[in-house]
Amino acid sequence: MNSVWFDELASLVLARTGLSLREEDRRSICKDIQLLVTKRVGQNYGEYIALLRRQGMESTNEWHVLLDLLTINESFFFRDKGQFALLREHILPELIAKNSAQRSLRIWSAACAAGEEAYSLAILIRQLLGDEAPTWSVKIIASDISTVALAKAMHGAYGAWSFRQVEPAVRSQYFTAKEDEWHIHAWLKTMVDFRYGNLVEDILPSSPFCDFDLILCRNAFIYFQPETVANVAQKLATCLRPDAYLMTGHSELGFPKITSLATRCIGDQVLYQQLQPLTMPAAASASAATLRSAPPVLRASPPVSRPSASPMVSRVPPKTPDFNESIKEAASQANLACYDAAIAA
Repeated sequence: MNSVWFDELASLVLARTGLSLREEDRRSICKDIQLLVTKRVGQNYGEYIALLRRQGMESTNEWHVLLDLLTINESFFFRDKGQFALLREHILPELIAKNSAQRSLRIWSAACAAGEEAYSLAILIRQLLGDEAPTWSVKIIASDISTVALAKAMHGAYGAWSFRQVEPAVRSQYFTAKEDEWHIHAWLKTMVDFRYGNLVEDILPSSPFCDFDLILCRNAFIYFQPETVANVAQKLATCLRPDAYLMTGHSELGFPKITSLATRCIGDQVLYQQLQPLTMPAAASASAATLRSAPPVLRASPPVSRPSASPMVSRVPPKTPDFNESIKEAASQANLACYDAAIAA
């Protein structure tokens, strides 16, 4: 694999996803990319680039496989104790109090990896609402650009390493042990709606990515170049309700100033708050109003297809195939057994 071809691939990935492939990344991923290219088109690297440039299902599926190879999906429950303490003690109680009349919460876990963050939020909200939980409409949208990660998240089974910051009592309360894994309880699963999402290509706000009380986008900006960070941060800001919050990773604070976002410091924690009224397309606004007025019940709709999150292109993206069919296709390509279990769950 020569440097010219790698640079062309890196440019494509940057434009499509915002992910920056650095020269030091080349050494670690070169072998895997070579194996992938050889499996698809022999040693014809030019043909592989052409495949990625095409429109249609074949190209879309190939992008899924490539991005699964390039992305890092390792996470764990309640990652960053300081930030989850802030959510538990300040942010979520504030949002619950503010929304007590309509009894609804809408949260987006962007770049959710294998779902640990989204399920951590579901557990935390359930704990805070207590006996009143059944009377609330809680929707956690969780998105990622990796279909492998989303398949695992939908399956909801995790090894012991994912619980390294979780008290055994909490794990036992919300998960069931099966062989060498812990499976999240089905009723908690219904609080989370997993969606494929590309933070660069997606047109935002658009249903269901709109009208949020809280967005968590942690440890995604670190893979973006500055101009992509500014673009994505601006898009996320438009998806927030007035006075809603955006939480990023600690190393991602201080991205280019977004006029509608104010920095809020609580103790030693920092996050952003939306100050200006939310503006969105009429269709998205109507959809958000419908979601807000829905009967109070803990539920989540099944994942469905939508135009293709887990980053700076303003064009309308190509049509994405059916979500579950896309996962099955990626499974056959990557030979990952977890897909079948995820689809069957």
